[in-house]
This record gives sequence, C-alpha cells and structure tokens, in this order.
Amino acid sequence: MPSSGKGAAAVAFALAQRGDRYVYGGNGPNAWDCSGLTVAAWKQAGVNLPRTSKAQSTFGTSVSRANLQPGDLVFY
Repeated sequence: MPSSGKGAAAVAFALAQRGDRYVYGGNGPNAWDCSGLTVAAWKQAGVNLPRTSKAQSTFGTSVSRANLQPGDLVFY
C-alpha cells in the first residue's frame, strides 16, 4: 500500500537509517535503539513521541491489526 503524509515521512526517515548500529539508549545520528529511532522518525514527521517504548505504547490511538498504516507502531 502506498503511504503518504506523516506516516510516510516517519517510514522514510527510518529506512534512511538502515545500516546504522543498534546501541542501547542510542538516539542517533549513527546508532539507535528501537524507541530512539521511532522518536527521531516521528519527529521528522512533526510528531513528538515519548522517549521509551513503554511510554510510546500508551501514546496515541489504538487501531486494529486490520487498520494498521505505514508508520504505526506495534507493541506486544
């Protein structure tokens, strides 16, 4: 599915970081942890997320699996 808008901007930023290292607590620009990358990606789209994945999991609006869009964050 083609993406557009803020989700597309977040995805484009995240994809541009491919090849960067994973580092616990990493906030970029050349090393990231999972929540650091999502914070930076969504910041590029004009959205401010909380820093930790735990806090991110309660931020925003929940959607069903069938309604996921590019850029949506999935938590287990």
